[in-house]
Amino acid sequence: MRDCPEELDFISLFECIPLKKDQNESFLYDESTFIFTSEMNRFEVKTHHFIILSRFQ
Repeated sequence: MRDCPEELDFISLFECIPLKKDQNESFLYDESTFIFTSEMNRFEVKTHHFIILSRFQ
């Protein structure tokens, strides 16, 4: 069982490639931003997996 979704899961969900804060860092330790639009709205979703994981340990 996984603790959190992987990068490909988010790419599939939001149907876009994330913008990464640090291109050399692993997805689990980096901040990623998914930007996508609908007909009327623009969405920006930021993920911080390392912070989430460290809160539950």
